[in-house]
Amino acid sequence: MGSKPTLLNASGNTNFIFKVKNLPSKYLDEINAINTRTKLKDRIEKIYKLGGGLEFFKIERDTMRYNLELIDSNMPEIISKMLIEFFVNRTSSIKKNIQEVISAKNLNTANSEDFQSLEIKIKRLLVAILLGFFADKKWDGHYNAKG
Repeated sequence: MGSKPTLLNASGNTNFIFKVKNLPSKYLDEINAINTRTKLKDRIEKIYKLGGGLEFFKIERDTMRYNLELIDSNMPEIISKMLIEFFVNRTSSIKKNIQEVISAKNLNTANSEDFQSLEIKIKRLLVAILLGFFADKKWDGHYNAKG
């Protein structure tokens, strides 16, 4: 109650798992001890501040991975890069987020330099979420519009 409505709620079904790269293990306890209201953002910020980075590993739940790949086989990687862009640079505009992901040149997907291609893929994802895609249920690719 009182929160802004969302298309896809964060849950155990939507978790993306990342490997922490280039960070000495001596910092792990310090980072894990961060327990602020915005601890995820603060922990990521600390990792980058200490010279580390994040690398997408996998999506926690196979159902979510399957559903994303049904839209585009590269969607898990695309979303992982967008998540990092959001949490590191606070880029919440989808258009600007995609532009930043492209300019970073760290996508290993076909058409990774093509803004229009990525924008279309993200729009397809948003339409799917609006019309039948759920993170916890294997999606059949059909849109359901009722009401």
